[in-house]
Amino acid sequence: MAGLSNIMRMYEISLGSFLGVFTRALKHARPSHELAKRLDNMIDEMTKQMYDYTCLGIFERHKLMFSF
Repeated sequence: MAGLSNIMRMYEISLGSFLGVFTRALKHARPSHELAKRLDNMIDEMTKQMYDYTCLGIFERHKLMFSF
């Protein structure tokens, strides 16, 4: 994600925006009593939330490059 600002300066993300996505991901991650499983669930949800958030705000012509 950090490399997107090399494509276009507009793609820089603020800390406030990141914290909003991070907080939402933590709330939506499936709970588990096992620490390792909980961490895996949080990482999976964070990855999904950041991908969705980035795809929402990226120009159409850059979406294919981002998906790789």
